[in-house]
Amino acid sequence: MEYQSNIYNIVEAELVEFVKNNAVKQITIVQAPSKKFRIVINLTWKDGVFLLVSYRKRIREWASLDTLVRYLRENYKNVPLPIILSLTPFDSDGEIESASSITKDDSD
Repeated sequence: MEYQSNIYNIVEAELVEFVKNNAVKQITIVQAPSKKFRIVINLTWKDGVFLLVSYRKRIREWASLDTLVRYLRENYKNVPLPIILSLTPFDSDGEIESASSITKDDSD
């Protein structure tokens, strides 16, 4: 999944507020090369994409879709948002192909 170069961070409190104010256009669940899942947000009022990060500015990741869906349901109840799932592509050997800049591992 390719994104433009304007990638921003968003913390949970901001996302909750944007959801309440109907400012979220779309949520995309992206599988990173680490096979963990990240939340990417598109807003109605600003171009670019936003990665959900912790208060310590580390990208939030979930090991399974079950826990991520539970997180979404608990924190964003009754909000009819479009959610898209983007899995990391695998090559013919079962290895993960190179991913876009949004899914690159930042574990340094």
